[in-house]
Amino acid sequence: VSTQSTWEMEKLHSRVLPYCEATMKEAAARIKLGKVVSFPTETVYGLGANALDKDATTLIFTTKERPMNDPLIVHVTSFDEAKDLIDIDDNCLKVYELLAKKYWPGPLTIVVKANDKKIPSTVTAGTGCVGIRCPNHKIALELIKLSGFPIAAPSANKFGHVSPTNPQHVEQDFINNDVLIIDGGSCSFGIESTVAKIVAEKEKSYLIHILRKGGISEESLQKTILESELSKVFSLRVEAKAHVAPAGPKEEAKTLFEAPGMLLKHYSPRLDTYIFDDFETLPSSLLPLSECALIDFAQLHCTHSLKVGWYHDLSLKGDVEEAIGKIYEYLRLAESQPNIKRIFLANMKSGKTESKISSHKEHTEALYDRMFRASAGKIYLSQYLQ
Repeated sequence: VSTQSTWEMEKLHSRVLPYCEATMKEAAARIKLGKVVSFPTETVYGLGANALDKDATTLIFTTKERPMNDPLIVHVTSFDEAKDLIDIDDNCLKVYELLAKKYWPGPLTIVVKANDKKIPSTVTAGTGCVGIRCPNHKIALELIKLSGFPIAAPSANKFGHVSPTNPQHVEQDFINNDVLIIDGGSCSFGIESTVAKIVAEKEKSYLIHILRKGGISEESLQKTILESELSKVFSLRVEAKAHVAPAGPKEEAKTLFEAPGMLLKHYSPRLDTYIFDDFETLPSSLLPLSECALIDFAQLHCTHSLKVGWYHDLSLKGDVEEAIGKIYEYLRLAESQPNIKRIFLANMKSGKTESKISSHKEHTEALYDRMFRASAGKIYLSQYLQ
């Protein structure tokens, strides 16, 4: 085999490299050249490129096989960096600064009107707005600084698949793509950031509209604005967006999504997945239990652990944050098990489940959101599956 053809073969494969000075220099050089790099954050691994380069951000979409109507989040190292990328008035900037200085670095993405002289339309997906956050991870921050550019990055997985929380997940999805993966170990939180849009309702009146639930809870945002000095002169309120799915694939393709993670089917394993309340109603004619995977919470359904083909509990003690840290890993593990054909997820919104929650209850909505989208909204009732 010639040297040239060997190089071409290597070029089409992802590479996991250890975090070190040499790896970071190579990764930064790739960003400068308009290539993609996968890097860890506190939430999930990202697939990043220069946020100011239209061709580079387009490469994210083609590598990930992501539709162009799904916007990208831009990652920066500070509030001052973010200010150059947005186009808002002084009052809106005060609200933006309140949120950024409270939650950055951290899992809050703030959406406002983009500076279209700097942010390409590929990043905004034609909406004219950009979501920006400062990640709470030393490798992510170092990569942004070394490259000299803000980095646009969705999760580092093929579109619609389960998000990656370790470098092996990224490698599995991009085995035949030219992606350098920086090994930063497992992500500390485990699901994506909260996405909140600042909406001016009238003069000095703003809505903090939660478009995607994530690492910052609605309760925390409510508390922050209520306790802020700004609330004495501005009218501020927080509201979570109710999910309304497009009528079908054609309508979904035409929709300009305000934030990533808003499609009904998202973060999904490659097996049929359902949320369920009660395993006792499962019809015996459906599938042998030996062909089902059960992802439980707080031992609610542990009596079925030996009947199903694969069983794992997200948190034996009922800790929602622990469950968040495991949900993507367990979905990927479940889909990889031989002879498993269907995945069942304990319903985080059932009365039985809520009574078992011991800590971090404020993150229940975010966890349920990921389960809901992983299952494409299929909540198990026996008549649906007979």
